[in-house]
Amino acid sequence: MSSKSRATAAVKHLRKPSALPRAARRKLIAALAPARARLIAKVCYPVRSRWSATVRYAAVLDGHTLSLHAVLPPGVREGVEGRAAQLTVSRRGKRHRVPVRVYRDRDSRLVMDATVLLGSDLDGVPVRPGRWRLTLVLRGPRGRKRIPLALAVPATPYGGPTRPMTTCPRTGMRHRAGRTVTGRLRLVCATPAAQAEVARTELRYTGADVEFRVLGTRRSRWEVEFASGGRSLTRRAAHLGDGVLRVSLPVEEMFPRRPKEHWTLYARPLKGGPRVALGRRLHDVRNPLRVFAIRHIVMAVGEGRIMRVQPRYTNAGTLRFTCEQMPEMHEVRR
Repeated sequence: MSSKSRATAAVKHLRKPSALPRAARRKLIAALAPARARLIAKVCYPVRSRWSATVRYAAVLDGHTLSLHAVLPPGVREGVEGRAAQLTVSRRGKRHRVPVRVYRDRDSRLVMDATVLLGSDLDGVPVRPGRWRLTLVLRGPRGRKRIPLALAVPATPYGGPTRPMTTCPRTGMRHRAGRTVTGRLRLVCATPAAQAEVARTELRYTGADVEFRVLGTRRSRWEVEFASGGRSLTRRAAHLGDGVLRVSLPVEEMFPRRPKEHWTLYARPLKGGPRVALGRRLHDVRNPLRVFAIRHIVMAVGEGRIMRVQPRYTNAGTLRFTCEQMPEMHEVRR
Protein backbone atom coordinates (compact mmCIF):
# COMPACT_ATOMS: atom_id res chain seq x y z
CA MET A 1 0.00 0.00 0.00
CA SER A 2 1.35 3.44 -0.93
CA SER A 3 1.91 6.23 1.64
CA LYS A 4 -1.02 8.15 0.12
CA SER A 5 -3.36 5.16 0.56
CA ARG A 6 -2.19 4.57 4.14
CA ALA A 7 -2.79 8.23 5.06
CA THR A 8 -6.26 8.14 3.56
CA ALA A 9 -7.12 4.92 5.40
CA ALA A 10 -5.82 6.32 8.70
CA VAL A 11 -7.97 9.45 8.48
CA LYS A 12 -11.06 7.43 7.54
CA HIS A 13 -10.44 5.08 10.46
CA LEU A 14 -10.22 7.98 12.90
CA ARG A 15 -13.57 9.30 11.71
CA LYS A 16 -15.38 6.06 12.57
CA PRO A 17 -17.48 6.51 15.73
CA SER A 18 -16.26 3.22 17.19
CA ALA A 19 -12.57 3.93 16.69
CA LEU A 20 -12.03 6.43 19.52
CA PRO A 21 -14.12 8.49 21.94
CA ARG A 22 -15.34 11.72 20.36
CA ALA A 23 -13.16 14.07 22.43
CA ALA A 24 -10.01 12.00 21.90
CA ARG A 25 -10.76 11.68 18.19
CA ARG A 26 -11.09 15.45 17.81
CA LYS A 27 -7.81 16.09 19.61
CA LEU A 28 -5.98 13.52 17.49
CA ILE A 29 -7.39 14.88 14.22
CA ALA A 30 -6.41 18.42 15.27
CA ALA A 31 -2.88 17.25 16.10
CA LEU A 32 -2.58 15.57 12.69
CA ALA A 33 -3.96 18.60 10.80
CA PRO A 34 -0.56 20.23 10.00
CA ALA A 35 0.86 16.97 8.65
CA ARG A 36 -2.32 16.40 6.65
CA ALA A 37 -2.08 19.91 5.14
CA ARG A 38 1.53 19.32 4.09
CA LEU A 39 0.62 15.96 2.54
CA ILE A 40 -2.15 17.57 0.51
CA ALA A 41 -0.04 20.55 -0.61
CA LYS A 42 3.11 18.63 -1.57
CA VAL A 43 1.87 15.24 -2.74
CA CYS A 44 -1.86 14.89 -3.36
CA TYR A 45 -2.87 18.26 -4.75
CA PRO A 46 -0.14 18.48 -7.46
CA VAL A 47 -1.22 15.09 -8.80
CA ARG A 48 -4.98 15.75 -8.59
CA SER A 49 -4.77 19.23 -10.15
CA ARG A 50 -3.65 17.75 -13.48
CA TRP A 51 -7.16 16.56 -14.30
CA SER A 52 -9.25 18.56 -11.80
CA ALA A 53 -10.65 22.07 -11.81
CA THR A 54 -8.53 24.30 -9.55
CA VAL A 55 -10.73 25.96 -6.95
CA ARG A 56 -9.67 29.56 -6.35
CA TYR A 57 -12.47 30.39 -3.95
CA ALA A 58 -14.89 28.26 -1.92
CA ALA A 59 -16.77 29.53 1.13
CA VAL A 60 -20.14 29.62 2.89
CA LEU A 61 -20.49 33.25 3.96
CA ASP A 62 -24.09 33.54 5.17
CA GLY A 63 -24.46 30.08 6.70
CA HIS A 64 -26.44 28.57 3.81
CA THR A 65 -24.99 29.70 0.44
CA LEU A 66 -21.93 28.00 -1.03
CA SER A 67 -19.96 30.21 -3.45
CA LEU A 68 -17.44 28.65 -5.84
CA HIS A 69 -14.97 29.90 -8.42
CA ALA A 70 -12.63 27.48 -10.20
CA VAL A 71 -10.29 27.35 -13.19
CA LEU A 72 -10.91 24.41 -15.53
CA PRO A 73 -7.99 22.08 -16.34
CA PRO A 74 -6.05 22.55 -19.60
CA GLY A 75 -7.50 19.32 -20.99
CA VAL A 76 -10.93 20.89 -21.43
CA ARG A 77 -11.28 21.88 -25.09
CA GLU A 78 -13.22 24.56 -26.86
CA GLY A 79 -16.98 24.45 -27.20
CA VAL A 80 -18.15 24.27 -23.59
CA GLU A 81 -18.76 28.00 -23.15
CA GLY A 82 -22.40 28.87 -23.22
CA ARG A 83 -23.52 25.25 -23.00
CA ALA A 84 -25.47 23.79 -20.08
CA ALA A 85 -23.11 22.96 -17.22
CA GLN A 86 -24.00 21.56 -13.84
CA LEU A 87 -22.51 21.02 -10.42
CA THR A 88 -23.53 17.71 -8.84
CA VAL A 89 -23.75 17.43 -5.06
CA SER A 90 -23.75 13.73 -4.20
CA ARG A 91 -23.53 11.43 -1.19
CA ARG A 92 -24.41 7.73 -0.78
CA GLY A 93 -26.49 7.44 -3.90
CA LYS A 94 -28.26 10.79 -3.51
CA ARG A 95 -27.43 13.32 -6.19
CA HIS A 96 -28.56 16.91 -6.67
CA ARG A 97 -27.77 19.13 -9.63
CA VAL A 98 -27.20 22.88 -9.69
CA PRO A 99 -26.63 24.98 -12.84
CA VAL A 100 -23.26 26.75 -13.11
CA ARG A 101 -21.75 29.34 -15.42
CA VAL A 102 -18.74 28.52 -17.60
CA TYR A 103 -16.94 31.37 -19.39
CA ARG A 104 -13.53 32.79 -20.25
CA ASP A 105 -11.86 35.27 -17.93
CA ARG A 106 -9.53 38.15 -18.84
CA ASP A 107 -6.61 35.74 -19.22
CA SER A 108 -8.62 33.62 -21.70
CA ARG A 109 -8.86 30.75 -19.21
CA LEU A 110 -11.98 28.66 -18.94
CA VAL A 111 -13.47 29.27 -15.49
CA MET A 112 -16.70 28.43 -13.68
CA ASP A 113 -18.84 30.19 -11.09
CA ALA A 114 -21.45 28.50 -8.92
CA THR A 115 -23.82 29.63 -6.19
CA VAL A 116 -25.52 26.82 -4.25
CA LEU A 117 -28.36 27.54 -1.83
CA LEU A 118 -28.33 24.90 0.91
CA GLY A 119 -31.34 23.57 2.79
CA SER A 120 -34.78 22.31 1.77
CA ASP A 121 -36.39 24.79 4.18
CA LEU A 122 -34.94 27.57 2.02
CA ASP A 123 -35.97 25.93 -1.28
CA GLY A 124 -32.34 25.00 -1.84
CA VAL A 125 -30.42 21.76 -2.22
CA PRO A 126 -31.78 19.34 0.43
CA VAL A 127 -28.43 18.39 1.95
CA ARG A 128 -28.36 16.37 5.15
CA PRO A 129 -25.58 15.97 7.72
CA GLY A 130 -22.51 14.35 6.21
CA ARG A 131 -19.77 14.94 3.63
CA TRP A 132 -20.94 15.68 0.09
CA ARG A 133 -18.88 15.27 -3.07
CA LEU A 134 -18.87 18.11 -5.60
CA THR A 135 -18.32 17.38 -9.30
CA LEU A 136 -18.51 19.66 -12.35
CA VAL A 137 -20.37 18.19 -15.34
CA LEU A 138 -19.73 19.77 -18.75
CA ARG A 139 -21.54 19.18 -22.02
CA GLY A 140 -19.40 19.75 -25.10
CA PRO A 141 -19.36 18.74 -28.75
CA ARG A 142 -18.10 15.27 -27.80
CA GLY A 143 -20.60 14.59 -25.04
CA ARG A 144 -20.60 14.87 -21.29
CA LYS A 145 -17.43 15.24 -19.19
CA ARG A 146 -17.15 14.94 -15.40
CA ILE A 147 -14.45 17.01 -13.69
CA PRO A 148 -13.63 16.84 -9.96
CA LEU A 149 -12.78 20.01 -8.03
CA ALA A 150 -9.41 20.35 -6.27
CA LEU A 151 -8.84 22.74 -3.37
CA ALA A 152 -5.26 23.62 -2.45
CA VAL A 153 -5.88 25.90 0.54
CA PRO A 154 -9.20 26.57 2.30
CA ALA A 155 -10.47 30.13 2.20
CA THR A 156 -8.98 32.40 4.89
CA PRO A 157 -11.44 34.62 6.77
CA TYR A 158 -10.94 38.24 5.82
CA GLY A 159 -10.55 41.10 8.27
CA GLY A 160 -13.08 43.81 8.99
CA PRO A 161 -16.21 44.25 11.10
CA THR A 162 -17.92 41.13 9.71
CA ARG A 163 -16.93 37.48 9.39
CA PRO A 164 -18.24 34.36 7.62
CA MET A 165 -21.17 32.66 9.32
CA THR A 166 -20.74 29.04 10.29
CA THR A 167 -24.42 28.37 11.04
CA CYS A 168 -27.57 28.94 9.02
CA PRO A 169 -29.69 31.57 10.84
CA ARG A 170 -32.92 29.93 9.66
CA THR A 171 -32.31 26.23 10.31
CA GLY A 172 -29.27 26.07 12.58
CA MET A 173 -27.51 23.69 10.17
CA ARG A 174 -23.74 24.10 9.88
CA HIS A 175 -22.08 24.12 6.46
CA ARG A 176 -18.48 24.58 5.39
CA ALA A 177 -16.25 23.96 2.40
CA GLY A 178 -13.67 21.27 3.20
CA ARG A 179 -11.36 18.90 1.38
CA THR A 180 -10.47 15.25 1.44
CA VAL A 181 -7.00 13.97 2.26
CA THR A 182 -6.37 13.80 -1.51
CA GLY A 183 -7.19 17.49 -1.96
CA ARG A 184 -10.66 17.12 -3.45
CA LEU A 185 -13.24 19.77 -2.54
CA ARG A 186 -16.27 18.64 -0.56
CA LEU A 187 -19.16 20.17 1.32
CA VAL A 188 -19.33 19.28 5.03
CA CYS A 189 -22.76 19.56 6.69
CA ALA A 190 -23.43 19.06 10.40
CA THR A 191 -26.55 18.86 12.51
CA PRO A 192 -27.64 22.00 14.36
CA ALA A 193 -26.01 22.51 17.73
CA ALA A 194 -28.44 23.31 20.53
CA GLN A 195 -28.49 27.06 21.05
CA ALA A 196 -30.86 29.74 22.28
CA GLU A 197 -30.89 32.73 19.94
CA VAL A 198 -32.19 36.04 21.27
CA ALA A 199 -34.77 37.60 18.97
CA ARG A 200 -35.77 40.70 20.93
CA THR A 201 -35.08 42.46 24.22
CA GLU A 202 -37.63 44.89 25.65
CA LEU A 203 -36.85 47.18 28.59
CA ARG A 204 -39.46 48.99 30.66
CA TYR A 205 -39.23 51.10 33.78
CA THR A 206 -40.90 48.33 35.74
CA GLY A 207 -39.37 45.23 34.14
CA ALA A 208 -37.87 43.59 31.06
CA ASP A 209 -38.76 40.80 28.60
CA VAL A 210 -36.53 38.62 26.43
CA GLU A 211 -37.80 36.78 23.36
CA PHE A 212 -35.71 33.93 21.97
CA ARG A 213 -35.72 30.81 19.78
CA VAL A 214 -34.16 27.45 20.62
CA LEU A 215 -32.52 25.63 17.68
CA GLY A 216 -30.97 22.21 17.34
CA THR A 217 -33.36 20.35 19.65
CA ARG A 218 -36.87 18.93 19.57
CA ARG A 219 -37.72 20.01 23.11
CA SER A 220 -40.74 22.32 23.19
CA ARG A 221 -41.14 23.35 26.85
CA TRP A 222 -38.43 25.48 28.38
CA GLU A 223 -37.60 27.45 31.48
CA VAL A 224 -34.98 30.16 31.88
CA GLU A 225 -32.39 30.17 34.64
CA PHE A 226 -30.93 33.51 35.77
CA ALA A 227 -27.48 32.91 37.29
CA SER A 228 -25.20 35.35 39.09
CA GLY A 229 -22.40 34.04 41.26
CA GLY A 230 -24.01 31.73 43.79
CA ARG A 231 -27.53 32.98 43.10
CA SER A 232 -29.97 31.29 40.75
CA LEU A 233 -33.55 32.16 39.76
CA THR A 234 -35.87 30.23 37.44
CA ARG A 235 -38.87 31.34 35.38
CA ARG A 236 -41.08 29.45 32.89
CA ALA A 237 -40.84 30.58 29.25
CA ALA A 238 -44.11 31.30 27.42
CA HIS A 239 -44.75 30.33 23.77
CA LEU A 240 -45.58 33.19 21.37
CA GLY A 241 -45.88 31.08 18.21
CA ASP A 242 -43.56 30.38 15.28
CA GLY A 243 -40.97 28.89 17.64
CA VAL A 244 -40.51 32.10 19.65
CA LEU A 245 -40.49 32.03 23.47
CA ARG A 246 -40.62 34.89 25.95
CA VAL A 247 -39.53 35.24 29.56
CA SER A 248 -39.92 38.15 31.95
CA LEU A 249 -37.02 39.06 34.21
CA PRO A 250 -37.68 38.72 37.97
CA VAL A 251 -36.25 42.21 38.51
CA GLU A 252 -37.29 42.44 42.16
CA GLU A 253 -35.27 39.34 43.03
CA MET A 254 -32.38 40.47 40.82
CA PHE A 255 -31.70 43.56 42.91
CA PRO A 256 -27.94 43.36 43.60
CA ARG A 257 -26.68 42.46 47.06
CA ARG A 258 -23.36 43.98 46.08
CA PRO A 259 -22.86 47.30 44.25
CA LYS A 260 -22.99 45.46 40.92
CA GLU A 261 -23.99 41.97 39.78
CA HIS A 262 -23.90 40.28 36.35
CA TRP A 263 -26.71 37.90 35.42
CA THR A 264 -26.41 35.31 32.65
CA LEU A 265 -29.54 33.70 31.18
CA TYR A 266 -29.76 29.98 30.36
CA ALA A 267 -32.54 28.03 28.64
CA ARG A 268 -33.19 24.64 30.22
CA PRO A 269 -35.69 21.91 29.17
CA LEU A 270 -38.49 21.41 31.69
CA LYS A 271 -37.99 17.64 31.70
CA GLY A 272 -34.29 17.95 32.39
CA GLY A 273 -31.24 18.25 30.19
CA PRO A 274 -28.22 20.48 29.63
CA ARG A 275 -28.77 24.22 29.77
CA VAL A 276 -28.00 26.57 26.86
CA ALA A 277 -26.87 30.17 27.30
CA LEU A 278 -29.09 32.79 25.66
CA GLY A 279 -27.26 35.01 23.19
CA ARG A 280 -26.86 36.19 19.63
CA ARG A 281 -24.59 33.97 17.58
CA LEU A 282 -26.37 33.58 14.23
CA HIS A 283 -24.86 36.69 12.68
CA ASP A 284 -21.77 37.83 10.78
CA VAL A 285 -20.69 40.51 13.26
CA ARG A 286 -17.15 40.13 14.53
CA ASN A 287 -17.61 42.17 17.72
CA PRO A 288 -21.16 41.79 19.08
CA LEU A 289 -20.27 43.64 22.29
CA ARG A 290 -19.82 46.89 20.34
CA VAL A 291 -22.36 46.40 17.56
CA PHE A 292 -25.36 45.02 19.47
CA ALA A 293 -25.31 47.74 22.11
CA ILE A 294 -28.54 48.10 24.14
CA ARG A 295 -29.46 51.18 26.15
CA HIS A 296 -29.54 50.94 29.91
CA ILE A 297 -32.58 51.81 31.99
CA VAL A 298 -33.26 52.77 35.60
CA MET A 299 -35.89 50.61 37.30
CA ALA A 300 -37.80 50.96 40.54
CA VAL A 301 -38.08 47.42 41.90
CA GLY A 302 -39.60 48.16 45.28
CA GLU A 303 -39.95 50.80 47.93
CA GLY A 304 -36.68 52.65 48.13
CA ARG A 305 -34.94 50.21 45.80
CA ILE A 306 -33.76 51.61 42.48
CA MET A 307 -31.20 50.00 40.19
CA ARG A 308 -29.66 50.53 36.79
CA VAL A 309 -30.10 47.60 34.37
CA GLN A 310 -27.70 47.30 31.43
CA PRO A 311 -28.19 44.42 28.94
CA ARG A 312 -25.18 43.66 26.79
CA TYR A 313 -23.60 40.90 24.73
CA THR A 314 -20.20 39.49 25.57
CA ASN A 315 -17.53 38.91 22.93
CA ALA A 316 -18.82 35.32 22.69
CA GLY A 317 -22.34 36.62 21.99
CA THR A 318 -23.86 35.63 25.35
CA LEU A 319 -26.57 37.93 26.73
CA ARG A 320 -25.79 39.36 30.14
CA PHE A 321 -27.74 41.74 32.37
CA THR A 322 -25.71 43.98 34.67
CA CYS A 323 -27.71 45.19 37.67
CA GLU A 324 -26.17 48.06 39.61
CA GLN A 325 -27.26 49.86 42.74
CA MET A 326 -27.62 53.60 42.38
CA PRO A 327 -25.76 55.28 45.25
CA GLU A 328 -27.17 58.70 44.39
CA MET A 329 -30.65 57.39 45.19
CA HIS A 330 -29.51 56.34 48.64
CA GLU A 331 -28.22 59.87 49.21
CA VAL A 332 -31.63 61.32 48.25
CA ARG A 333 -33.47 58.92 50.56
CA ARG A 334 -31.34 60.05 53.52
